[in-house]
Amino acid sequence: MVRCAALAALACAAACAAPGVRHTGIVSDPARAGSGTIPVFVRQVFPFPVADSTGRTMELAFLGGFNVPRPQLVDVDGDGDLDLFIQEHSNELMLFERDGESDGMPRFVLRTTKYQGLDVGEWYRFADVDLDGDLDLLAETPFSYIRYYRNDGGAGSPRYVLATDTLRDVDGLPIFAERQNIAQLGDLDCNGKADLLLGRLDGTVTRYEVADIDAEGVPRFRLVAQEFAGIRIVGEQMGGP
Repeated sequence: MVRCAALAALACAAACAAPGVRHTGIVSDPARAGSGTIPVFVRQVFPFPVADSTGRTMELAFLGGFNVPRPQLVDVDGDGDLDLFIQEHSNELMLFERDGESDGMPRFVLRTTKYQGLDVGEWYRFADVDLDGDLDLLAETPFSYIRYYRNDGGAGSPRYVLATDTLRDVDGLPIFAERQNIAQLGDLDCNGKADLLLGRLDGTVTRYEVADIDAEGVPRFRLVAQEFAGIRIVGEQMGGP
């Protein structure tokens, strides 16, 4: 009885002390049959109005803040303005949709904390992989490979379908992408073929280029340079002074 009373007290204290969480009811806990019921909580980012010292409303007061955000601005809904994606945790991609301005600043509305339920590992990058005019999605496959989501819905209503969990080169070998570095993709030499740039821990950048598209619509890449353009972001260049 004492233990049950203590747990109930802690649950009540959590409900009162955490303004970003709402108590939504009591449900049975199958794992603790015979021990009663437990409260259920649902996170609310904007449970009630909060203002800063100037009186301006803070719309995301209980979002929780960021420690290692990975942001990208893209027009995901095709309405002509840039929406904001942020990844703070593994496999969780948040979408903040651009909704005009507020007090002269862009206004972003949180739409989801896991966009389309997609697994993105430790990083993500929207890019037009197949050069069909809409945004596809690259993401990390554990551990340190590249997952490819193809956009089968178009520019205005994206629908991401897993095309492959591992991008490969023309020899069929998996392309390794260190999970500390986010892959970048674009047509560098304007030849109509997407280029894939991968940062390495030694400070170099590896460049691949799309060679062809397989029967499943997945691009295969050929290696162009292990050390693209002689770039060495960190460390000393070999043979240098």
